Amino acid sequence: MTVLETESPPALRATSPRGGEEKFLAEWRLPLLMGLVLAVVTAIPYVYAYAVQSPGHVFMGFFYLGDDANTYLAKARPPFYSCSGSSSGTLLG
Repeated sequence: MTVLETESPPALRATSPRGGEEKFLAEWRLPLLMGLVLAVVTAIPYVYAYAVQSPGHVFMGFFYLGDDANTYLAKARPPFYSCSGSSSGTLLG
């Protein structure tokens, strides 16, 4: 019985001290750079909106149907209960 030697997939190959790590970094440089660029570009409108909010207003992070979306944030707040001696709480707000 003979054992066939097969080449392992590139992801499973052991990296050599020279050359292997540089190749690994070169393969991941473009995806990591594109991910960073995409994250920065999509964050620009949010940073701008936060920076130019007028006094008395707070930017909540919504651009589309902000009034409707903000009501969901208001409803998602934890409710305040009054436990004035009874075993069941009373919803205050």
